Amino acid sequence: MSFELAPRARWTHRDSAPKETLVAALAPENYVRPDGSIPVDVDRVRLVRALGIATAYAVENATVLGVPALGEMDTRTLGQLPLRGEMFADREHCYAASAIGRTFQVLAGPAPHVVQTITTLDGQPAVLSPPSTETGFPPLLLGAVIIVATVAFYGAICFIAQKGAAVRDRALSDAALTARMMATQARAVALVDDHHERERLAGTTLPYDAGETKVLDALTGAQRDIAQRQGTPLPDPFQGAVDSARKAVDRVGTGLEVGTIVALAVGAYVVTR
Repeated sequence: MSFELAPRARWTHRDSAPKETLVAALAPENYVRPDGSIPVDVDRVRLVRALGIATAYAVENATVLGVPALGEMDTRTLGQLPLRGEMFADREHCYAASAIGRTFQVLAGPAPHVVQTITTLDGQPAVLSPPSTETGFPPLLLGAVIIVATVAFYGAICFIAQKGAAVRDRALSDAALTARMMATQARAVALVDDHHERERLAGTTLPYDAGETKVLDALTGAQRDIAQRQGTPLPDPFQGAVDSARKAVDRVGTGLEVGTIVALAVGAYVVTR
């Protein structure tokens, strides 16, 4: 996948109910219900934007350095540094980060995309804007969030934020496949960030257990199914990501059941930090 990135292209997003939206974005049942039906009573664009922010946060938090804690006067811009496989503790951690990073590339589709500097509010249409000088990034992923489009992974998130209709178009064209991928994405993002939090408390790197790996493999399988429908290989979120996924693809069957991926306890996640 290739992206044409506008110079210093940025996405600034605000949500009028950030905590509630973040919790909703991480709930798989808001993308596909246990009976396989797709909810129609949710603002899908708003949820996907919040999930994109949570994904970017979780990917950077999964690196060895993680996302530094913020003080009251600190600011942050996500996505400034190109991610590479060697920034993660091992191939297992690289696989976890690349799995959740790849979803937005798959959702955006294989065609080249233009990413512009935009401002968004909730699920409303994006507004073109000049680069913002406001870079506040308070705790809990709340308030004003700036994501800089510098690599394919961040570019895909910015594109989906900019072209909210692309989310609806995808849902109409591949409803079942996309719903399965997004429901598993919600669970996997929370899983990866919770795993990093356990590592932080333990003061050491921890292996992903069989249950966590099963969720990540299910996500990779959903991504693979859509990529095959598109006739494209699995996208590469960052250098070294594709290699980390090869064994996982071999583990994934073609008949994943939606019912196995919709249960999620959001628990403490980032809203308690």
